[in-house]
Amino acid sequence: SFFQTYIFKALSTYFSKHYKGRGFLVDAACASSLSALDIACNQLLTGQENLVIAGGVESNLSAGAYVVFSRVGALAKGVDIKPMDEKSEGMVQGEGCTFFALERLSDAVKNKRQIFGVVKKVDGSSDGRSASLFQPTKEGQSLAYRRVWKNLKSKPFFIEAHATGTNVGDSTEAASIEDFFRGDELYVGAVKGIFGHTKAAAGAVSVLKGLAIFKNNLIPGHSKVKASRFESSEFIINEKNKEIENDKKLMGISSFGFGGCNYHLALERYLPTPDLLQTKSLAKSKLKMSIIKKKKIKICDINLKKLPFFPFPPKSISNIDIFQIAAIQAVHGLFNNTDEVLESLGKENINVISCGKLGINKNLDLVKRIVNAKVLQKIRLKPPSKEKDFYLKYVQEHYDQSIKLTEDIGPGILNNVIAGRVSNAFDLHGKNYHIDKDFDSLQAGLYCVGLELDINPIGIYIIIDARGVYDPISKTLREEYVEAYFATHPSNIPAVGFGQVEEIEIEKL
Repeated sequence: SFFQTYIFKALSTYFSKHYKGRGFLVDAACASSLSALDIACNQLLTGQENLVIAGGVESNLSAGAYVVFSRVGALAKGVDIKPMDEKSEGMVQGEGCTFFALERLSDAVKNKRQIFGVVKKVDGSSDGRSASLFQPTKEGQSLAYRRVWKNLKSKPFFIEAHATGTNVGDSTEAASIEDFFRGDELYVGAVKGIFGHTKAAAGAVSVLKGLAIFKNNLIPGHSKVKASRFESSEFIINEKNKEIENDKKLMGISSFGFGGCNYHLALERYLPTPDLLQTKSLAKSKLKMSIIKKKKIKICDINLKKLPFFPFPPKSISNIDIFQIAAIQAVHGLFNNTDEVLESLGKENINVISCGKLGINKNLDLVKRIVNAKVLQKIRLKPPSKEKDFYLKYVQEHYDQSIKLTEDIGPGILNNVIAGRVSNAFDLHGKNYHIDKDFDSLQAGLYCVGLELDINPIGIYIIIDARGVYDPISKTLREEYVEAYFATHPSNIPAVGFGQVEEIEIEKL
């Protein structure tokens, strides 16, 4: 969103005093920071960078944020959040900022760094055609687990769950953990029970907790959890602190976001070995990509009463963001029989990446309805008890007047929902996330896809570029067009079976 980009600009300006590499914002809703770590690892694996700073920031506890989550029924009535407890009634919001400096392990050893832990694998999935963009699925989460653990020889001793405290979220995640990890004793926890759900930073905060577990050889207790959601006794939510031995080496960390976006990370305890010092330096790859098909939809040409492809609830069409509608029409127009083509290529492995400046108008509209800077200033200056009553009355009035919040208003609140909507409409199960680098977002998105293709050349990507013109006077974004690209690695063209439009090398992004 507009405000996320503002925070990113402030951070990148600070970092640019010391580091001259590329930077951009990754939006996968509550899975954003693990998605960012995934891209950071890809930069290191391909040799594009030697040191990457990645993580997440969440600093929005405004009235607007509370109204949003209250409208969708996600907030707890109090502050006593109990993730993975049968009686948990919702989430509590938190704030946080967590960043990591990542380096290839061999380089970190050679450079004599203090190493806190090792990212063995991080990967993601989409829920595909679920009932709602806000409703998680056991199958989507299990797919993310499988992609991370299928080639790892060891099993985890602990799972740091996403576990927000909501009924639908926790019950689904408990089922996915039981379904995939059944067979061994496994401890499960969630840091959100300590200081709330830090949303965009949640995955990074969970990784930080994992590193603390390794450092202290201690799984912190979850004293608030009295009635575990797990039906099997194999899965333990320890009420008191649990000491562990040094031979406990691997844990799994999950972060799931609205838009059907699932990420999972395997974190390993660092144990020095002599062979690490003998590893050769990694040569930088030349990133390549072939654009197989592309389709452009002008916003002014869209007729809501006569759409070529209509996978929306009829009563919701007037509320759905125009970029989402255009994106689905563009993807539908890539092929004559889109669904059959995507099915033949394997929907499980088709990824959707959106790029662009989205959500300005919806965010500003929401803020204007709910948040008043003068009121907030008065709260800071006046006695707390008096201003608290005034503030609560103010919020209640604007809550009653505010727009009805459903999954169909995004990406005004969640930029990644444009990619999530496409994944949902066409039942795609690869990764989905959004890249924002102001008006250079497409180039940054192509760079991220190029990284993925260098590691996995048989991958297939739908890249969505949403373009608009920002008017600084009216502070609105005039939507112009959406363009969808269907891309893979040049070496994969024969297997895909379509002629390519163009081959591009990604060097200077």
